[in-house]
Amino acid sequence: YGEPGALTIQKVGAGGAPLAGAVLGLVDAGGNRIGPVTVDDEGEATFRNIVPGNYHLIELSAPAGYTVSETLVAGMPVTVNSSTTSGVVFTVPNAQTEISLRKVNQQGQPLAGAQYQLQRLDENNQYVPVDNTVYQSGADGVVRANGMTEGQYRFVETKAPDGYILDTTPVDLILTQGTQGMVGPARAGDIVNYRASLQLLKTNEVATPLEGAEYTLSRQDGSLFGTYQTGPDGILRITGIGPGSYILRETQAPPGYEAVSDPREITIPGTY
Repeated sequence: YGEPGALTIQKVGAGGAPLAGAVLGLVDAGGNRIGPVTVDDEGEATFRNIVPGNYHLIELSAPAGYTVSETLVAGMPVTVNSSTTSGVVFTVPNAQTEISLRKVNQQGQPLAGAQYQLQRLDENNQYVPVDNTVYQSGADGVVRANGMTEGQYRFVETKAPDGYILDTTPVDLILTQGTQGMVGPARAGDIVNYRASLQLLKTNEVATPLEGAEYTLSRQDGSLFGTYQTGPDGILRITGIGPGSYILRETQAPPGYEAVSDPREITIPGTY
């Protein structure tokens, strides 16, 4: 077997900085476990007086805010020999825990620019802000918070993507430790932001639907949102309307009729 050897592991976290607190072990070819060894303040853990040979490095628990990787649950192959007796042999990263959701529109397309506050349930059974960070969705629509410890959380939307209605319903998530030290991730999936739809039925005095009435929808500042026309069923359909105040005007009546001169003011609320 040769002289006993040693194996030193360097644990790193976000940005590659040394990470203390992980608990590591070795498993030999016979399934026997060596350790545990706790990673020190320098981010290092050393296994000493090890018989040379092939082992699997496992992580029994991760530091707070981090999770054990699938690789270290299964075991990462390592070899102990004369070259492993001094210095760092392996640098092993820890991934931070993740809490996330994805913002999409009604068609399932990702939405950037949604802003959230992250809250945690405290010992008084009250949700309080975790920090002052504004968690914002990127081009992929994902809102992500990393490095959280186990607990009950919720995302609260504070700003909707431009042109969409604010969703005031909190998104609840629970970050828990599963099997073999893996924490999370806690992912809420797709959360929809909506735009409003408008329908108007155009009829004559005996309730017969009228096709061909033309309308414009303008914003409060006078800019045109769009031009629309009633269909064969007499219904005017407008979709994709964001929050704000609008003016709906009939600009052309159906053939044989006179246009209604009074515009209608329409307000789309900023929240739902």
